[in-house]
Amino acid sequence: MKLKKIYCLFLPLSLCFSQNGRIDSLKSLLPNSIGEERLEILYAVSAITQNSFPKESFDYAAEAIPLAVEYHKQDTLSRLYGISSFTSTITGNFSLGLEFGFKSLALAKSIGNERQMGSAHSVIGVNYVFSGQYSKALEHHREALKIRTLHQDSANIISTLNNIGLVYHYIGMYEKAIGYFKEAMRLKNNSMDTLSLIRFNHNLGLAELKLGHYELAQQYLSTAVKLAEEKNYEAGKAYSYYGSGLLNIAENKFPEAIENITKAKNLNKQLSQQYGLAQADNGLGTAYFYTGEFVKAITELESAIDIAKKLNTPDILKDSYQLLYKIYEQKGNSKKAFTYFKLYSAAKDTLFNTAENGKIADLSANLETMQQERIIENLKQEKMIDDLRLTKEQYNTTLLYIGVAFLGVIIFVLYLYNRKIHTAKNAIEHANTELVTLNNDLQDKIDEIKTLSGLLPICSNCKKIRNDGGYWQQLEGYIAQHSSAKFSHGICPDCLKELYPDYAKKKGLL
Repeated sequence: MKLKKIYCLFLPLSLCFSQNGRIDSLKSLLPNSIGEERLEILYAVSAITQNSFPKESFDYAAEAIPLAVEYHKQDTLSRLYGISSFTSTITGNFSLGLEFGFKSLALAKSIGNERQMGSAHSVIGVNYVFSGQYSKALEHHREALKIRTLHQDSANIISTLNNIGLVYHYIGMYEKAIGYFKEAMRLKNNSMDTLSLIRFNHNLGLAELKLGHYELAQQYLSTAVKLAEEKNYEAGKAYSYYGSGLLNIAENKFPEAIENITKAKNLNKQLSQQYGLAQADNGLGTAYFYTGEFVKAITELESAIDIAKKLNTPDILKDSYQLLYKIYEQKGNSKKAFTYFKLYSAAKDTLFNTAENGKIADLSANLETMQQERIIENLKQEKMIDDLRLTKEQYNTTLLYIGVAFLGVIIFVLYLYNRKIHTAKNAIEHANTELVTLNNDLQDKIDEIKTLSGLLPICSNCKKIRNDGGYWQQLEGYIAQHSSAKFSHGICPDCLKELYPDYAKKKGLL
């Protein structure tokens, strides 16, 4: 079953979720602000609200633009033009979106702000996609990718890859579109935020749906719906419900398709997203066509045509005219069928003429070259990082070895020092022991000296000594008692002469 053109998400990620507390805080400052301070607040509020409340964001930017001109804030003015272009695109005013996009680009070029030039090229490319000018869209997305790659602006490179994938989706090159979506997801890796997950699952789901891979499409789209409902992200729910409705049509589940696409239509009304509203009308017309409810189908398709004419979006016109041609053909109204067939052919020729296809082919080749160069550059950078990491590891290993060796030297020195201290300690302990022994001996000698010192009563005849008890004691007995001296008996020469004169005479002593 041939499906209608799908509704895809082009929006950047940086400010997609509303920060209500911060917005309210900034808004509360506006009544008392003037001059440059007011300009800064208006710019901040418009930037934060551009995804959640695009009409409100556009109004804040419109008030801020004259102030930026008055105070010569060229960089801020270029960004405000970019916000105005983006919000015009969301609300479906693509001609105004292009006007502000080119203003932002021209001003960014004049002040040399290349990052803002990349943003301007990106939003211009988005406007051209919605307007069905796919070669121009690719051209501007290619320029955005070139600038963002030069500045290694990874977040916006991912956004641009997604946008390029969507262009290829719109021109029916679904395999190539999936390649760009998956490359963007790979770069996002584990740091992917919720809105990115919604967007990539939605886009991949619709591309797989176009290739007839319904089970895989169901997985991607169910994930997108679940995440959008968990975060209560209204725009995310709108295009996720729409994608689910298209899958329901492909699987001939028409009541479910009508339910899902009606949800998407109501949300797009609430968000004032005219392009999404036209897509939803077209989707409902498709569902009613296959259920044979031609009156309802015609009503929805005519509503889609009215919006598409105001928006100047030939892709929606082409699909709506084709369905109306088929309906009137089945009803037997050949005249109306032929009228809508001619309108369908004209819209189709506007989108896919020979010159347009040639431009797309050339731009695709340029983009492929850029992709290859970018991949090669990424590989070089990865190799450089690996080399630096290896050098760092080698350096760290060398430092580790030096540290271990130095630690070993310190341990050895400490061991020798400790051993020396231990030896000295033992010597000191041994010296202390000897000193204690000497001290004890000395103390004993002192005690002996004290004992034998002083006046001792001694008999002048027998030489007995009177002890402390008052008794007379032999001299040798007293000394032996009060000292460690031992006595042996002999006889002196004088006594020998006196006591043993004969023996003394014999010895020649007399």
